Amino acid sequence: MERCQVKAITLDEESGHAVINLDRCIGCGNCVVTCPPEALKMVKVKKETAPPADAPALYRLLRKK
Repeated sequence: MERCQVKAITLDEESGHAVINLDRCIGCGNCVVTCPPEALKMVKVKKETAPPADAPALYRLLRKK
């Protein structure tokens, strides 16, 4: 949980399991390399989204939303 830079991982206190908020997760993989083996895995999404080419393109995209 500490390794996640966007705070997408929380702990379910009842089960003791980590919960990933997929709306916050950016797919960086930091959690996978620091957690115990097979605790987490990366799964390729069906539809890839290319990031904006530069900052102005990002701002235009954000204004649309």
